[in-house]
Formats: sequence, C-alpha cells, structure tokens
Amino acid sequence: MQILNQLETQPIPIEEEEKRHSRRLLVGLTCALLLTGTVLGGFVFLIKRHERQVAAATEAENKKKAAAKVEVFVDEATVNGKTTVLGGTIHNISNEALRNVAVELQLRKRVAGGVETRAVKPVPTELPPDGKARYTLELPVQNYISATFLRVIAGDDHAEVTFKTLPGAPRPPMDPPAAKSIMVSRPALLEHLVRLQSGLLREFKMARRGNQPCPFRYPRAILLALSLLLLSFVEAHGQAGGTLPSPGEPPSIDSKKPDSPQPDFGSPESEMHARNILRAEKKQYDENLARAREASELATQLVSAYEARKVFNSDDGKKLERLEKLTKRIRNEAGGSESQPDTKDLPQAFGAVVKQVGELADGLRKLVEKTPRHVISASVIDQANKLLGLIQHVRDRR
Repeated sequence: MQILNQLETQPIPIEEEEKRHSRRLLVGLTCALLLTGTVLGGFVFLIKRHERQVAAATEAENKKKAAAKVEVFVDEATVNGKTTVLGGTIHNISNEALRNVAVELQLRKRVAGGVETRAVKPVPTELPPDGKARYTLELPVQNYISATFLRVIAGDDHAEVTFKTLPGAPRPPMDPPAAKSIMVSRPALLEHLVRLQSGLLREFKMARRGNQPCPFRYPRAILLALSLLLLSFVEAHGQAGGTLPSPGEPPSIDSKKPDSPQPDFGSPESEMHARNILRAEKKQYDENLARAREASELATQLVSAYEARKVFNSDDGKKLERLEKLTKRIRNEAGGSESQPDTKDLPQAFGAVVKQVGELADGLRKLVEKTPRHVISASVIDQANKLLGLIQHVRDRR
C-alpha cells in the first residue's frame, strides 16, 4: 500500500527517461559513424600511399633503365650432353671504360632447392666505351634446375653497375633423330636353297676344272630347277603379303594390318627385340672376323717355325689342327658346306706349300674383313677350300 501511495504522490518521469535514451542512442550512432569513417579513411590512405610507392618505384626503374651503362644479351641455355651451357654478351653503352667486369648468376640446386650465387668473368674483363665481352658458364645438368641473372659488377670494389637485360641468341634447333635401320635375316628355307645352289655350282666348277666326272647327272638341269624353285618361293612370299628384305634395307611395316605377323617396331618391346637381333648378328660377325684373324696369325707362326727349324713339332701340329677347324668354321659361316678340299696345282717343295698356307690364310682374312654381313661370299668359300686342301697336304707330309 505504501508503494502505491508513493506512486500516486510521486509519478515516474517518463519524458525525462525517453530524453536520456535518445541521447545515448545519438552518442552511439555518432561513435559508430566516427569509427567507420576512421576505418574508411585509413583504407583510402593506405591505397593512396601504395599507389605513390608503385609510381615512385616505376619512375626509379625507368630512370635506372634510361641511365643504364651496360646492356646484357642473355642467351638461352643449351644442353651439351650432361652439361648445361649458360652464356651471353655484355655491351658497354656508356662513355666510360669499365674494369674488372663480372656478372652474378643465381643458381637453384635440384637437391633441397638451395640457392647459390656464382660470379662469372667475361672475356675480356676490360670494356672500353662501346666494347663487348662474352661470358660462359658450364654446369652439370644433374646439379642445378634453373639460373637467374642477378646483376653486373665492375671495379676493384665490385660495385654494382646499372644494366638492362635483352634476349640473346636463341637455343639452336635440335637435330632430327637418326634413322634406324633394322636388319632382318632371310627366311631359313631361302637360306638353305641359296646354300644348296652355291654348293652344287661350286662342285660343278671344280669337276670341270679338274677334268673329273661330275658327281651328279644333268648338272645344268638341277641348277635350273633350283633357280626356278627360288623364283617361285620369292613370288609366293610376295603374294602372301610380304617382301624379302635385302641385307641393306629395313623391312617395310604395313600399319594398316593390325593382325600382321610383322613386328611393330614402334613399341619399346619390339625395338628392344630388334636391337637384340642386331647385337646377336653383330656378335656372330665379329666372332667370324676374329676366327679369320686368328687363322692368319696361326699360319704366320707356322711359316716362321718352319723357316727356323725346317720341321714341325707337336705344338705346330696342334696349330695345324686349330687352323683347319677355324677355316672350316669360316667356310660354313660364309655359306659353304662340307666338300672335298681343293688339292690341285700344289707346289712340289714342302717349304713352298707352307709359305702358300700363310699367303692363303692372310688372303682369307682380308676377304672376310671386306665381306659385309648377310652376304654369301663365293670368294671366301673358294679361298677356304684351297686353304683346307693345303692344310691336309701339309699334315699328310709331316
């Protein structure tokens, strides 16, 4: 009751309370506006200051370029094997001479991304007005990943010289990849037919030179039949979709036939297979060449031994056996076959026979060296048969 009596006697000042609320609201809005204005003003100030700094830096850079004393023509990096070559040309465009000129390059390493600064001296280091000098730096490819041109220094105190960089010599164009020729050996059947024909032809010639009866009847008819068989084989092979590659030409590949039996030499597996074939053929050729050289060396030793002692001992007999085996192997590799050795027109004197062994062995070596791979050489076969005849004659008369 007492509170109600007080409210009746002393009413609440509502108007005064509303005025206080309005004042507080006005103060809050004023503070908010001031804070917002301050933030916006600071932001505008920062933007203007950045623009002035950029303009000042640009102006200073332009002045620096305008007052540059040196022009540096930076060449594109080139790779020479395992070495990267960096280089360029320094041109003194000022009116004063420069001494102890050098350039500094910033090199970034491949390992851990480290940075290294390298000073490179041009040749010459003294640049008169309008003088030029060339600098070069070679770096291992595996050690560095990039290079940046830093500055030009000159004088005894290595003071920085104002410069401007320009593009130099471009990277030279790369050479086109060398053409690869893949040698494919002839089919086995054709190889046997060729060897059979050459063997029969050799037997026929030997029989005619020695006035001996031919070991087979109708030799011309047999040779003609073999020739026709070879022609029919070549024609049938061509109609089947393939061509017989010559020893010096790579095989043609028909890319329009996906199921063609010819290998695709574009794939890594096929290329590796072809390289293995070439290595095997090269190894076989080198081994045959080594046999010919060994045979020539053995024959030379036999000739020297006979001239010194006029007789052969047991070691010389082993050398004769080795020489005979090597000669037979050379004959077989050249396309010949087992036949009766040529023993006609032998010298009467034993020393002359031994000397002729050395001459024939050396001639055989030269023929093998001149004969390319994949070639059936009748000269090598004939020379080997003559040498075998002399070797057997020497062994019989020891």
